[in-house]
Order: sequence, then structure tokens, then C-alpha cells
Amino acid sequence: MNIFLSVLIASTVSASPLDQLKDRPASIRGENLKVSSLLRAIGRQAEINFFVADNIDGTITIDMDNLTMHDIFHVIITAKQLHYTVKDNVVYIEKLADFEKTEKDVVNETLCTNFGNAAEYIPQLKPLSGKNGSITSSNRGNCILVKDREDNIRKIEAVLKELDTPLPQVHIEAKIVSSTQEARRRLGIKWGYDNLSTRNPLSAGVDLSVTPSSSDIAIGFIRDNLNLNIDLLALQEKDMLQILSAPSILVIDGKEAEIKQGKEVPYVVQSGDLLTTSFREANLSLKVTPKIIKDSYIVLDVNVTNDSVDQSSAGGEPLINKQEITTNLFLEDKVTVVIGGILLQTTDNQDGSVPGLSRIPLLGNLFKNSEKNHDKSELLVFITPTIVNMQAGLPKKIKAETYKEELKPHDSLIPDKSNEESASKVNDDGETAQEETNASD
Repeated sequence: MNIFLSVLIASTVSASPLDQLKDRPASIRGENLKVSSLLRAIGRQAEINFFVADNIDGTITIDMDNLTMHDIFHVIITAKQLHYTVKDNVVYIEKLADFEKTEKDVVNETLCTNFGNAAEYIPQLKPLSGKNGSITSSNRGNCILVKDREDNIRKIEAVLKELDTPLPQVHIEAKIVSSTQEARRRLGIKWGYDNLSTRNPLSAGVDLSVTPSSSDIAIGFIRDNLNLNIDLLALQEKDMLQILSAPSILVIDGKEAEIKQGKEVPYVVQSGDLLTTSFREANLSLKVTPKIIKDSYIVLDVNVTNDSVDQSSAGGEPLINKQEITTNLFLEDKVTVVIGGILLQTTDNQDGSVPGLSRIPLLGNLFKNSEKNHDKSELLVFITPTIVNMQAGLPKKIKAETYKEELKPHDSLIPDKSNEESASKVNDDGETAQEETNASD
């Protein structure tokens, strides 16, 4: 058996492997040529991946001049009752009867996902489909269209369910508080990162960095979150602190959550005779990026920014004072981290006068006075991250009304926790145990 195949090579770029055969002139002559060998020869000459079924047999006598390889290929396919399918740059060639038999078993089915984007899973699912199968995205919701044999579709469906799992999420509960020094002391915050070192298996490898570097910036921890909420509300009722914001947000593991509140400060800009009003933002913002790393531990990237308007600036664009803390923390699930060190100062102008006498022309100024009160407080940021179990749902959130109901029967709700800590002792395992004191009548 001799095969003579003359091909003029032309460089082309096309979407389908067979399209390049249209631009390749060829001549072929031969008697009793083995069909499977002839097809493979065409594939090699055109540098196309041909997969020829093993049961393709028989011979063909052919004598063609000045045609394209595309024409010769289709003559062979038609004359020998074959069928071809192009999939992933591979040309599958089989008997037409086998294709028709297989095609009867092919069904169409729509598979949908619950969590992820179905279209993003297609590259991972395509290797599972048969040579006559296909997987395409659907316009109907979060679904894909699968055309394949029933058994293959079930395999694809099983793998899709394994891929379509909910992404880990973290519930971030924050409280931003303006606190007096007395309230700060009464809250019983355990300041210093070493408070968790005995419970942290990875604490030795933690990189704790705070910007800007200052001895006034402090990191503390609180484990009793329920009492913390009660204490904050009680201290607020005593005017010892003010809860500026209490946001709660759900964020995907590894993604940034930003909580921002503030105001826009207007100012007038003059350009020639034209006056326009512009605005500058002065915000209190909190950015948190959680990363679940092991068991019940979380790495938190935290950035706290407090902007305030410089009251000394007069006219023109207002000056914004910026205070910022950036830190990276490693802590246990459901443990509250406290970030302190941003000092707040407010100035209150109070005018006083003697009624009646202050209205006397000229002499009235003797009966007037003006005072400036400077109040200092500290900004405390409480952050409680909780790893969310998607099966269990979101953590239960106790409403503020519940706290207020619990406050009523107590005469002295806020003990001096700094004194309590002096009565604590350390067990052999390194954990702190609180001694209980019984009050006698």
C-alpha cells in the first residue's frame, strides 16, 4: 500500500483545528489505502490531533488533484460513513452508526449551584464530559447546561456538589467608644498581648505591628463579651463613656470589611467672581480583614482612622487632623480585642452673663464672661470576630433592650475590676483563675 500525499503548507490562525485544512492545497493518489492510516496521515501533515476509533477498518482508492485537505478529509468521511466531533482541539473520528447509537443516550440537564458561581466551575468539569458531551453556562440564574450521557451527568453533578461549598465567613462585631480614663479602668481590660500567649499555639510566630509607633497605643483583650455589653451601656448611662458606633458585618474569609461614618465639611472656593461650595470628608473608619488559619484562630488586619476638623483653621479649605492605627493581630475565635491610644479633645465655649445688667450699653461687657472647656477622652475600639458555621447560621445577637432589662435590678452594676484582678491567682497550667469573694451581710 502506497500513499502519496502532497501538501502545500500555509500558515493560518483559526478557531477550529479543521479550519486550517481549508487553506492547504493537496493532491492524493493511492489504491486500497487503509482508511485509519490515511486519516492519521492527514492529521500529522496538518499538525492536528486526530483520535481515530479502533474499529474503523476497510480501505479506499482515491485519486484527487488540486483540492484542499478540508475537501479530501470530508470525501473520506462521507464515503466511509464516518462521523467526527471536535472537542478541546481534538478531532474524534468514529463510525456514523456508533455516533447515532451514542447520541440516542445523550440527554440535556441543567445543574445549579447554591453558593459559588456555576460558570467558574466549567473548566474543572469539562474533563469529565464524554466526547459527545458539552458544558456551557446558562442565563437562568446560577446554573450550567450539561449535554451528555446520563451516567456522565451524574458524575459531573457529584463533582459540582463537592466544588460548590460555602466560603468561610467571619462575623465582625465592633464597638467604637469615646471613654474617660475612669471608664477605661473599670472595664477591666487585660492590656498587653501576652494575655493570650499561654492559650495561643502559634503566638511565638505572630507579627504584631502598630503604626504609628507610640507608647500610648495599647492592645487589650476581653473574653466576657456579654458582661462587656452590659458594662458599656451602664457606663454610658453614667456619662462616663459614649458609644459612637456599634456596627456588625459579615465578611468572607480573607476579604476586607470597611465600616465608616462621619461628615462632610463644606467650604467655599472662589474662582474669579464665581463662588462654589466643596466638601471635605472627616470620617471615623474601621477596616478589618479576617483570615481563618487554624482550628478556632483568626488573624486580623486592622486599620482605624479618626479624622477631625482642625478648629484653628479659618477660611478656605478646612484642615483635617488624622489619627491612624494599623495593626496585625492573632487571636482566638470569639475573643474581643481592644485597641486604644487615640486621644480625643473637644472644646466647648460657654458664655455667661448677668440678666439685665449685661444688656447695658458699654457697661454690659463687665457683666459677661466666656469660658472654654477642654475635655479629653480616649477612643477605644472593641472588635469581636466570630467564625460562622454556615450550617448553624449567624451567631445569636443579644439586643440592647435585653441589657437594659438586666440593668434595672442592680444598684451598683460596675465593680472596680482593677481591684478584682489583684485578687486573682495563676494556676499551674498558666491560666488565670479568679478568686470568688462572698459578701457577708
